Formats: sequence, structure tokens, C-alpha cells
Amino acid sequence: MSSEDLKEAGIEPARKRRYLLRWRQKFRNGEYGVGGDFKYVHDGTAELRVCEVPSATPSSFVSATQTPGRTKLVLNVPLGSNTYKLEQGQSTTELKKPKEYKLVNGHVISGPFALPVKGSHGGVAQVKIQEGMWEDRLGVKVFGGERRRAETLHKLGVAEHRKAAGTAR
Repeated sequence: MSSEDLKEAGIEPARKRRYLLRWRQKFRNGEYGVGGDFKYVHDGTAELRVCEVPSATPSSFVSATQTPGRTKLVLNVPLGSNTYKLEQGQSTTELKKPKEYKLVNGHVISGPFALPVKGSHGGVAQVKIQEGMWEDRLGVKVFGGERRRAETLHKLGVAEHRKAAGTAR
């Protein structure tokens, strides 16, 4: 459907038509938004866990927090599961890390709508469905927009100085 077809169907104003067309294009491109690539979701809740998996490329790097021959990844695991189990015939390189979620300081999961689980010390996070999670937010004009920003700020400053001096008109 084109914008004209949506207009004939009675979808007004043009902003709503653009919104629908933009979301349709996102789905075509496989951009499902936050949590769209999660495999294990139960009652609107997905669990992310820091898991040590066999490294695809062996390295000689050894540290106090990392086991040799293994690497830490943020993975979507079934709710309540302690570790991630590789499926039959699956290798470490085929593991799919959730988009937009990363490991911070080696043990804390960071990303949109990720809430740490109590008592997990950052190694486990849950992502729950919330209002506005997939909302396409519009920009907000601040001080008249980009072009008039300096002019508007100047006028506000002049008015503030006059008010402070007691010569406001």
C-alpha cells in the first residue's frame, strides 16, 4: 500500500500514514526493535545472562576473571535457567547475542529496558514488556528549532536581563 492508498482508506493525518509506512519498512528489513531477536520469552519477560562459552579463537590471555579458552557473552536464556546449553550440532560461533545489549565491567548487562535481577550482582537481567518500548518517538523543537535557536536564546537572555534590572516592558 502506498500513502495514497492509505489516504483513500481514511487514514489521516499524513503523520499517521508515514508512521505506518515506516514500521512496515522496518519489519521488511528485519528491524523488530528492542527484544525482537529474543528466542526465549515467557509471559512478556525475557532473561539475559552472562555466560562463559568456549571461545571460537583460542588465546593465551589469562586473567583472574576469565577462564582460559572461554569467553563471556550476554545471551538470552530460558527463564530460571542457570547456564546456556548448546543445541545439538551448534557451535559457539552460531550463538546469537541480543542486539543492543552488552557487557560492562566484565559482569554487568547493559542495554535498553534491562533490569538487574536482585542478588545477581549484575550477571542476570530481565527485560519486561513496557508501554512505549517500541514507540517511534518524534523529535522535539527546542527554542524554535535548529535554525532559530541562537536568535531565540538571545531574546530570552535579553528579557531575563531586563527583568533582573527591573526595566521589563
